[in-house]
Amino acid sequence: MTNEQLDKIAMDFDEAIESHDPSKIVNQIKSAKKKLRSCSGLSAARLHYYIATAYAELDFRDTAVRIDKIQKQLRHYRESLDALSTVEEKDQSNVYIMTYAQVLTNYGNLLKKCGRFVAAIDSYQRAIQICPLHAMTHGVLGLLYHSYGSVAVYHDDKAHFYKSAYDHLHAALNLQDPNVYFCRWKHRPLLRTCGILPMCCFNGFQLFPSPILTVRLLE
Repeated sequence: MTNEQLDKIAMDFDEAIESHDPSKIVNQIKSAKKKLRSCSGLSAARLHYYIATAYAELDFRDTAVRIDKIQKQLRHYRESLDALSTVEEKDQSNVYIMTYAQVLTNYGNLLKKCGRFVAAIDSYQRAIQICPLHAMTHGVLGLLYHSYGSVAVYHDDKAHFYKSAYDHLHAALNLQDPNVYFCRWKHRPLLRTCGILPMCCFNGFQLFPSPILTVRLLE
């Protein structure tokens, strides 16, 4: 499939999600799965990525169904990563690099949601190795390091995690990504230990809406 065709599919997913109509989202997922039968490489990776992120928009009250949804997300993220690993070096375009970083970052977000923090950090670090200028990855990794710092018992461990948090959050904001924006936040506890003040919203570039993350660096 061409990039234009895949971009159109992404827009169709966006419209379905913005409609807040579960049936439209499910129909888009079914349509993408059919297209997967004749796709491979980067095209397959992007379709698996769209499907995984779309599942996140489906809200189920039944616990068993929610668990099944998460398992499907994990499977499609892994299928996307497997497809990306088959792309030859000569075909690794900017779209390939950005897709790889987005998949690893969102896969890391889901792993973190499942409580697999070490695996999430590994996924974020891989994304940064592939695309060092991906602001969203630096942001979520910085926040995760900050969480570790807030519960660390020993001073040296706290210092290490807070320094890592500062470095990544500072990198995220300094990249001046157009998808990093600021607004007032009702809760304003000063986290001076690593120079972070939760007053602003950090939202990284993704094809689908992601949870709003609050960060602010004190200069």
